[in-house]
Amino acid sequence: MDQGQKAVNDIFIALQTNSQSFQLNLDFGRALLAANRLGDALNQFNRARNMAKSDADNAQVLFWRAQALEVAGNLPSAVKDWKALLALPEETFPEAWRAVAEEHTRATSTPPPPTLTPTHTPERPTATPTPSHTPRLTRTPTATRTPRPSLTSTP
Repeated sequence: MDQGQKAVNDIFIALQTNSQSFQLNLDFGRALLAANRLGDALNQFNRARNMAKSDADNAQVLFWRAQALEVAGNLPSAVKDWKALLALPEETFPEAWRAVAEEHTRATSTPPPPTLTPTHTPERPTATPTPSHTPRLTRTPTATRTPRPSLTSTP
C-alpha cells in the first residue's frame, strides 16, 4: 500500500513474537523492498530461503528476491533466481509469476556477443630498408679518349 517503512515497523514487531515464521520473514523482506532498503531486503530473503520447507516456499523467495536483485542492479543473479523459479514444478506458484519470470529472463538475458566486422586500417608508410652490409668498392673502367675532330682546311 506504498507504506513500506510502516510495514517494516509492523512486521518487525510481529517478528519479535515469532522469529522462526517463514511467512513473517518473507513478508519482512517484502516490506524492506517496498521501503527501498535493498541490502536489508536481500538479507531477509536469504534468511527466509533458509527457513523454506517446500517448493512453494522456495518459489515465493525466488520471486521476490529476483525482483530485489533487479532493483539493486544485479541482473546476473536476478536471472539465476528467475530461472530457478521456472525450474520448480508449475503447481508450486501462480501462473502469473511464470509469465513474469519468463519476461524478465528474456529481458535481462545477456545479449549475444557483437559480430566482428572488418574495418579499414590506413596503411602505415613503410621505412626504406637500410642495407645491412657495407657496399664494396668496384673498379670503374678507365675512360677512353674520344677522338676530336681535327681542323682541316678545305680546298
